[in-house]
Amino acid sequence: MQSDYNALRLKSVDLHIEAIDQKKDLTIDGVTVSQREARPGDTIAYQVPIGAEPGPLYFTVADAGTTNITDFHQAVGGTTHSSTQLIATVNDLHPNTRAYIRVWRADPAFQLEGVDIPSPPASVSLVLSGWQTSLAGVSQTRNSKVAQMEFDAGDVVISGVKTVQVDIKE
Repeated sequence: MQSDYNALRLKSVDLHIEAIDQKKDLTIDGVTVSQREARPGDTIAYQVPIGAEPGPLYFTVADAGTTNITDFHQAVGGTTHSSTQLIATVNDLHPNTRAYIRVWRADPAFQLEGVDIPSPPASVSLVLSGWQTSLAGVSQTRNSKVAQMEFDAGDVVISGVKTVQVDIKE
């Protein structure tokens, strides 16, 4: 609503509200892993890629709000260049009736125009970190997404976030 795009003016709002006598929310209270160590090629309900570097691999189980902030932090904090880009971002937001599992490493990653560039080669990292981020549309993220999975909870709302670590060995 604050984008100031003339093509995106609100014309009307139609709400239908229904009260039910039932709790329809779940909280992510804890996450456990079947094994704390794995080797490349092992399956832990997620196949660790062959050739994966040794070191910690993190699994974050999160609600839609947390996942949206993680996936779209550049779009949330920045400005969109067109109404089409704004609509695409809003349409890509995750619904709150699902839990999202983000598999990640503590390696640096970058976003360019909202697109992830995980674990770039060192030469690319040097170039990207040297740019004026506000001018180039590049932002550095805290971690590098390896994979993401989602689980549908039906018609209940999911909330909460938990992270576990699996150590990848040679």
